[in-house]
Amino acid sequence: MQKLITAFGLLISSFSSNAMADYINIQTCDELVSFFNGSISSSYVSITNDIDCTSSPTLEHGLRESINGNGHTISNLRFKGDSSSRYKTFISANLTDIVFDNATVHNTEEWALFSIKARWNNVKFNNLSSTGKPFKMLFWTNINGFELSDVLLDIAGVKLEEVKTLVFDKIFHARVTNFTLENATLTRKSDWMTALISERSEDSYLTNIKLYNISILGQPTGNNGRLDLALGDVRNTHVNGLNLDNISFSRSKEDSFFSYEYDDKSTYVNIYHNLFDDNKQAGNIPISKSPRDNINSRVINFQSMNQPKLPPAICSPYLLQDSYFGIKSINN
Repeated sequence: MQKLITAFGLLISSFSSNAMADYINIQTCDELVSFFNGSISSSYVSITNDIDCTSSPTLEHGLRESINGNGHTISNLRFKGDSSSRYKTFISANLTDIVFDNATVHNTEEWALFSIKARWNNVKFNNLSSTGKPFKMLFWTNINGFELSDVLLDIAGVKLEEVKTLVFDKIFHARVTNFTLENATLTRKSDWMTALISERSEDSYLTNIKLYNISILGQPTGNNGRLDLALGDVRNTHVNGLNLDNISFSRSKEDSFFSYEYDDKSTYVNIYHNLFDDNKQAGNIPISKSPRDNINSRVINFQSMNQPKLPPAICSPYLLQDSYFGIKSINN
């Protein structure tokens, strides 16, 4: 037993030593850019103070590995896609306790801006913008077994065109908590449905998700042009806290909050929105286009802020607690 304990202690000591040896501290933007533009010699990066990149070179290979910002802010960082690198304009890194202010990405050919390795925690992008080619979504990789918590993306300056999925491609076995997306303008892909959060979600938990000030340009084209205001296909997905605030779009009779349900295990509670129905007849945005069961039998926290107006759809700040869409509404 003593030998086992000693061996275990040596193993822990060796692991800790290697982990410490792999950690690199970054103090300036020049160090940051030089490190990520060069050959990576460490898997863990620690930002030791606020960094201003105004006078620093452009980051050409993207951020990757694991970065702990320790609560610091990186300002005015510039990215440029590199066609010789598989990272290109991706921010492909685990991020913790970090703020990016006024970052600019020049997109050469990538479909998406972000790629996640495993987790983001306490991450903010303020006033993110892009030049070059438009993006078609924000997160390229499937969120499979990943965790995102306390994330804020303000993407007022990001170009988004022919969007099929605004945020995540697909969500599997994942937890997304306190996620806010602000200030996006996108054009929908004319011959395909558009999902705002994800086109598919399975065995996942989405808690306190907020989409604010989203403008969706382009006209729907029947079933293929429908808008999924939250998720497309859902299976055993639990949404607790969804806030859709100031979303503008042109309506289709095929629109819904959730599209297809593959089982009756999904739950939707504490859903808030100030979408109004741009049709004269209210009640045409179902919670699910193809529910697995009689969804009216489920008890759902559903609060809307609706007032009929003319298309394209805009929003009203008036709070009306009702069952506009045939959804049972209860007080908190």
